[in-house]
Amino acid sequence: MKTEKTAARGTPRLDLALAARLVPDPSEGEGVLEVTTRDLGGGGVLCEGPVAPPRGARFTLQLTLPGEAGGTRLSVPVRVVRVDGSGPFVLALQYADPADGALETIRRFVQLKRARRSG
Repeated sequence: MKTEKTAARGTPRLDLALAARLVPDPSEGEGVLEVTTRDLGGGGVLCEGPVAPPRGARFTLQLTLPGEAGGTRLSVPVRVVRVDGSGPFVLALQYADPADGALETIRRFVQLKRARRSG
């Protein structure tokens, strides 16, 4: 983990490199994408991956937040809002109707890590 930052939208974000998977929505096609997170926040996640999915594509983001007892595994629906680069690609993903518990887990994780860095 590196430094923390706040996105222009005001959502606290945390630089964090984690292995993650993007599982496509059944209506979107097939093929799981292996990605690495760049940063994580309460509104979305920035990832790096080998493929540029189209803007608006829907996936389920699967990742494990580090912590005790092997961490916390999450599956969160996301939507591609931006793709940059020419390979590897940078994917801006917005949470799309996540379960309240998953979103709250992410927000608490980001807040805790940011508080530990500043304290």
